Order: sequence, then C-alpha cells, then structure tokens
Amino acid sequence: MNPADFNVPNDYTTARHADDTEDRIGPFFRSVSANSVVTAFRATAAHCNAMSVLHGGVLMTFADYTLSEVALHGGEQGEHCLTISFDAQFIAGGKDGELLHGEAEVTRRTRSLTFVRGLIYTQRDGARVSLLAFSGIGKRVRAAG
Repeated sequence: MNPADFNVPNDYTTARHADDTEDRIGPFFRSVSANSVVTAFRATAAHCNAMSVLHGGVLMTFADYTLSEVALHGGEQGEHCLTISFDAQFIAGGKDGELLHGEAEVTRRTRSLTFVRGLIYTQRDGARVSLLAFSGIGKRVRAAG
C-alpha cells in the first residue's frame, strides 16, 4: 500500500509482515530508523463510532500493531510477534481525518518475550495530544516453514 494514498508521509512503509486484518482495519504504516519504530495511521469516518469519535477497538488494534512492530525491531528475520498480554488506558478521543502516531519502547527483552510500553497520539493546533497509553508483552516466534 502506498502511504500517500492515505495522506501519510512518504517515509512510512507497510509492515514487515503482511496482515490482512490490520490492512482492512487501518491500513497501518511504520517508519523505521536504527534506534526506533514510529507507526502512523490516518483515521477516517469509517473508523469512528456512532458518536463520531475514533472507535476504541481501532485505537487498541493500532496500539497492538505498534507493540508488535517495536517488539520485532532489531530481531531476527522471519520472526513474528504474538501479543500475550495487553493493557490500555484511554486518554482522549481521536477524530476523523487525524493522523495518529504510535511510539513505544522496549522495557525488557528475554529469549522469546518482549515487554513494551507506548503511546498513541495526534497533533491538534500544533500540540501533541495523547489518545491512548498501552503496555503489553509480545512473544516472538518463528513462522512455521
């Protein structure tokens, strides 16, 4: 998918692993540097609930995508991430048309588990507005071949 088609900056790309569900819900994108992964997603009216606010399930799915991308960053080729624990706190509602970003950090990594905490946010009137804080544990697994 082309990020420009969704009014997402061109330095973002699709996920490391194709996921049809995330593409149908999002699509979600990521920007990778040597030290970090930042995710992005353009909200539309189709992502909003009956109150015209970004649906909480969409926000949590985007946070889960962010958790997985960060958990896999710097890992081995062929690894996938299965979320085994996820906790979220809603802070503010997202709006139709907003560009959402996800940032997260690894707090601990074991042989197969990665512990992550992060934040989903947007920009409004030049200020960063936090929408959802999250933490979780991703289990890194190799795809069955």
